[in-house]
Amino acid sequence: MALPPNDPNAVLQRAPNLSVQLITGHEVHIRVRDRAFTYGEHALALLDAMATPKTVAEALAALKHRTSGVQSWIELSAALMAMKRDGILVDVDAAAPLPQGGVGFDGASIHSVMLNDRVRTARYLDGIRDTVRPGDVVVDIGTGTGVLAIAAAQAGAKHVYAVEVGDIAETARAMFERNGVADVITIIRGWSSQITLPERADVLVSETLGNSPLEEQIMEIMLDARKRLLKPGARIVPRRLRVYGLPVEIPPRILHRQAFPEKTLDTWQEWYGIDFDALRGATGRPAESFYVLPQKVRDWKVLSAPLLLADVDFETFQHTMLQNTAEAEATEAGMIDGVLLYFDVELSAASHLCTHPEEADPDNHWSHPVWILPEPIPVAVGDRFATTYNRRVPGNPNTVVVERRSAGAQRGT
Repeated sequence: MALPPNDPNAVLQRAPNLSVQLITGHEVHIRVRDRAFTYGEHALALLDAMATPKTVAEALAALKHRTSGVQSWIELSAALMAMKRDGILVDVDAAAPLPQGGVGFDGASIHSVMLNDRVRTARYLDGIRDTVRPGDVVVDIGTGTGVLAIAAAQAGAKHVYAVEVGDIAETARAMFERNGVADVITIIRGWSSQITLPERADVLVSETLGNSPLEEQIMEIMLDARKRLLKPGARIVPRRLRVYGLPVEIPPRILHRQAFPEKTLDTWQEWYGIDFDALRGATGRPAESFYVLPQKVRDWKVLSAPLLLADVDFETFQHTMLQNTAEAEATEAGMIDGVLLYFDVELSAASHLCTHPEEADPDNHWSHPVWILPEPIPVAVGDRFATTYNRRVPGNPNTVVVERRSAGAQRGT
């Protein structure tokens, strides 16, 4: 998944097949594919402005009248960038069309990136072959180009129901025909939570893992499917997910990009014609988190062994809200600036996939969320500290809290 754009000439347009719900006057709930996100008061105006393609600069200029000051303008810009990051607004130039056309999850770009992640795709195919038995009924939620559904059919499934809400489903249909499995696979258009199957399935397959692995609502998808779409005791691919945290010292060159360095303020003033002097000297850390690729963090200083923050058995879990605290001992002296998240997913007994920075393949397409602490926490070798991971609201970011377990502790959230 790409980071939010900072190119004022990037051409964006709202993604197709969005579901929008106004929660309050200042809170908008938007679903795309099987993911949900919540935004503030600028979201509806951005959706309206981006009904036709516009550059970032054009969109911000068109909506400038909605802002009442620098802070309001920053909130508008941040909302645009968040909606780009989440796939609500898509880069028209970067998303090459599939034969049927389309952008976002209906375009070639995101699917090409995932299929070029050979380790990800191959491990999923291995997990399906290990799990599906001859005669099984399989449901593949979020089938996309249909590759996982094809693998299930080739593994001997009696029938596969490929669930997909987007127009990419028609490309999947062509894939099924081309691979000689169209008679075994039925495409069902719609949200997995809103469809029914002619029969209950023996196996559920779903690759709805985000950069922050739970952000695409994989827990909600699987819990609903277990209740309505699966037989008792059904097998699931993936069957287990573990989320880990690495307390890290973020290099200054990276940390400064998340705040208001002088050169960035000058650049913004040149781009947008707005005086940003009010932000000079604002040394706080406004960002809660950012995303970075594994190969970009291998030289970062890691201050303890990995912390197990969440352990989800997809075949048995009952609740989608999580809170877990893990204690650790510092193995290096330094300043804990943030916590980097990665995941290990068990696809079958013999197949698993890990995004740890040292293990991730160069073509890995997942980025790491890095949670920034408002104040760094100094640690010496042997100091103990605790990290708490919360997942409170589906579709909203998780939160990470770090607390020293020593006298004079400093705290960050």
